[in-house]
Amino acid sequence: MIEDLAGVTIKAACANGNYRASNCPTAGAPQDLTACVNLDPVLGAAVASAGRTVDHTGQGNGCPALRAFDVLDVLTPDFGLSKGDERFSSVVKTADYASISTDAASSGILNYKIVTDGVSVHYRRDELTPCDFTTGGSTSVTERLDEVLSYFGYATAALCDDPSAGTGLGDVAGRQQPKFITTLADFAPNPLVTGAAGRIQFTMSNEGRATIDVYDIEGRLVKTVFNGVAQAGVNDAFWNGTNESGTQVASGVYFYRLRTGIEDLSKKMVVVRNGGN
Repeated sequence: MIEDLAGVTIKAACANGNYRASNCPTAGAPQDLTACVNLDPVLGAAVASAGRTVDHTGQGNGCPALRAFDVLDVLTPDFGLSKGDERFSSVVKTADYASISTDAASSGILNYKIVTDGVSVHYRRDELTPCDFTTGGSTSVTERLDEVLSYFGYATAALCDDPSAGTGLGDVAGRQQPKFITTLADFAPNPLVTGAAGRIQFTMSNEGRATIDVYDIEGRLVKTVFNGVAQAGVNDAFWNGTNESGTQVASGVYFYRLRTGIEDLSKKMVVVRNGGN
């Protein structure tokens, strides 16, 4: 972590920043396999709003995914102040912190703000909704993005505003727009337990037709999970471990392949089937 500027580090007692691990956050703490762990605002938080319309949770702390959610600790930054913003909590245990905010404006030397989250925003889910990739996360994701942007000085509900507004750079008109390159991200979660939905994220250099196919280890087509026009920038496709007939595939190694008019990219993943082979 950037300890000097952000005033944040991973809590020493938590191996690899892993909330679910035993002895995290303190010695004697049990292992926690809660599938969706709560992300609760800390009293007096600078970013997390007490007026959230839903309670936020982090998807993947426990089965079927085992993600390493970072448990953060507050240090003293070079400038300004860092303080806890959210904490992890479940019926098993509680840990400070799931996120930390830093505000250097009070130093009078440098003026910057940082928000450090221990859970990626796309793993947020709305409490009491299905804890998976395909449903139950739209409100919490939107609210968190809005909270962070508001902390950085944007107007409320500014998710589609000019992103240069908070930097003082003015309107983006007349400036060169960012360029993308075509890439294929790692499958998440990997391994995939059949019955759950996994995400295939890919980036397009330009808007155009794209196809994502899943193949078994012998090169046979299992399923086409995307076939259409993809936008320039980041796109998502999903696969739940079934073939074109809707039957769950066997456990093993599979490949997914992105094809555009120019690029041909592929990666591998592992499927673990519920109930055996």
